[in-house]
Amino acid sequence: GKVMTYPTVKPWLEYKQIDKDEYEVENSASVEEPVRLPYYLVSFMQKLDGNTDPYEIDPSIDKKTVGSFLHFLSKQGFLREKVRNRDLGRFAFPIIKFDAVPQYSKLSVIINRCLLFFWLPSLIIGIVLGVETFDSLDTSGNIDLFGIIFGLLIGIVLHEAGHTVAAKAYMAPVYEVGVKVGILPTAYTFIEETGIKSRLKKAQIYGAGAETNFLFAGILFISAFLIQHDALRAFVFYAALENLLLGIINLCFFFPLDGFKITSVLLGADDMLWSMILVITKPGTWKKQLDRGASGLARMLCVVFMQLAQSVAVIYILYNAAVILS
Repeated sequence: GKVMTYPTVKPWLEYKQIDKDEYEVENSASVEEPVRLPYYLVSFMQKLDGNTDPYEIDPSIDKKTVGSFLHFLSKQGFLREKVRNRDLGRFAFPIIKFDAVPQYSKLSVIINRCLLFFWLPSLIIGIVLGVETFDSLDTSGNIDLFGIIFGLLIGIVLHEAGHTVAAKAYMAPVYEVGVKVGILPTAYTFIEETGIKSRLKKAQIYGAGAETNFLFAGILFISAFLIQHDALRAFVFYAALENLLLGIINLCFFFPLDGFKITSVLLGADDMLWSMILVITKPGTWKKQLDRGASGLARMLCVVFMQLAQSVAVIYILYNAAVILS
């Protein structure tokens, strides 16, 4: 599938019309002063959606002028260029590629609605039955370890499938699913959700992975309760437990986990990551946000809370390390 390479305007820019011919444009992820731009340039930049060749936006503008526009906007930090390379990094390896065409998919809508309706009841029933199952588990041998590894591998696949289905249900372009190599290897689903205006829909796209893990965990807990074979019961139980933990950890306020993204989009702060960096590197960010009143104060407090809460992810890593090494 084709990966978007055209520039797109950052979704968190703020526009204020000064008069009919001039706007103030502010990058809310920066402490720099707003930039005054003529109407025709603002009109041009707002058509940079990442899917359109900027040189074809307005045939009346010659290529040299378009090039100067793009150079200026890039220097101002208003553009996200070559989205895949910039957002995913060099060590992102796609496994499945999609055509990235935002088409209506009835099947995706049905699956996503079922996910929304069933994940919580399944999880609640599963946890209740899982607690009863735990007392009768046979943990001899390596059944628990095998169950955790199986649950983790299947859980990661289902997690990314949940993001993909939710994105397609809301007609958000899906480019690829793959693996990133960093301090820890992680899976990812590359979605361009900036065209979706509803914050709740965006939040559900981010949360669909955890919802899928919770649904699967509930089904496995229920299955473990019904299974009579001791070894198989333990295997299924620990696979369920791993999916439960996988869903919980992905909802933590830890970049780039889903909980961070959900909180950011619900606050209307797509630039929350930059705010976290600016709080440390540019103390002037505090004054700028506090000048906005209660909303600015709330935003800064959320940023600080997120920074403190990031350490929660360490618990998940230590848990898995302890199980594997024990």
